[in-house]
Amino acid sequence: MTKQEIIKYIDSGANFYLDFFGDAEHMKSTDSGICREICPKDGEQGIRFIYDLRLEHLSDDEAQAKIAELKALSLPIWWPLHSERIQRLLHGKNYAPQPPVEGDEFYMALFPENQPDVISAGANITRVKTAAEFKIWAEMANRVFASGYQDIHPINHYHWCEKNLLIPYIVYCEDKPVAVPAIMNNNGVASLEFVATLPEYRRRGFARAASIAAVRDAFAAGAIIITLRAFHPANLLYQSLGFQVYY
Repeated sequence: MTKQEIIKYIDSGANFYLDFFGDAEHMKSTDSGICREICPKDGEQGIRFIYDLRLEHLSDDEAQAKIAELKALSLPIWWPLHSERIQRLLHGKNYAPQPPVEGDEFYMALFPENQPDVISAGANITRVKTAAEFKIWAEMANRVFASGYQDIHPINHYHWCEKNLLIPYIVYCEDKPVAVPAIMNNNGVASLEFVATLPEYRRRGFARAASIAAVRDAFAAGAIIITLRAFHPANLLYQSLGFQVYY
């Protein structure tokens, strides 16, 4: 698999991740033909994001005008990594990909032959299979990633679990949920998402054990690649598990 193909998989993983948030009764998803935007309906909680940009058919002037228009909205945007042309329009004609540094987001991928083969001892890891378990998982993920704000709806997003598009796990310590990860499965192209540990239980190997269990299950189910996006220092954990950085 070429580097460009891998980066396209990282892009598709990010888009699929955002599809998850927008695909719920309390959310709105619109498609302008150029991009998609998701946001919560009036009075609801949820994320706002612009993604799935399709600018390649535009001239440079048209694409730059659209980029400026999108930036003016002051919303989070997933700019396509695989399009060198769009990246140059974003960053200047002399743009060249550079290795990420602390403060950047790291784009990573793992293949079956590089997967880790040891799960840390003492971790009780359960795959989420019921609506009640999903509620526990969602509340944990929201607590760690969004300070309790309801990015993930504990009811309206559960249908992704029922379709096996989202495969969440809960790590228990003495019967208390202390960490969560999830795999997103897009027809055999997977991404590792929502890896989080409660602050008081960090540095005890729970995130590592959960990540290993999740990726091994995904490969056993037929995944050909697992991608992720992570900020420092989380990238160090994933690199130690065999994930490689692409830029």
